[in-house]
Amino acid sequence: MLLEHWEAVRTGEMDGELAIYHDDVTLDFPQTGETIKGIANLKASRGHTPKKPVDLLVRRILGSGNFWLSEYRLTYEDESCPEHGVSIMEFRGDKVFHETQYMADPLEAPGWRAKWVEKTD
Repeated sequence: MLLEHWEAVRTGEMDGELAIYHDDVTLDFPQTGETIKGIANLKASRGHTPKKPVDLLVRRILGSGNFWLSEYRLTYEDESCPEHGVSIMEFRGDKVFHETQYMADPLEAPGWRAKWVEKTD
């Protein structure tokens, strides 16, 4: 179900993207201090997003029962630098009733630890 959700996000297929959510869903963005309540507000917000994703890579999905976490990389049109995201989803039955999303721009790796790490994308 989560893979289908993220594929719909990648392709911009709104109905498929929203199918995972309860009507009374709450979506929190702690970094910006925002909360979206209800599927109608979520749909309106996503429908008015000025930038559309052009690439989405799901790095991993972890969880069990009613608690699932997705880690992904998202690139928007007209931007060369991808964002990295973490989505924490809480399910009630087979749909999400609460999601928290964290987004981060890439950072330059510090040179002092180069001898201990492998570069990834």
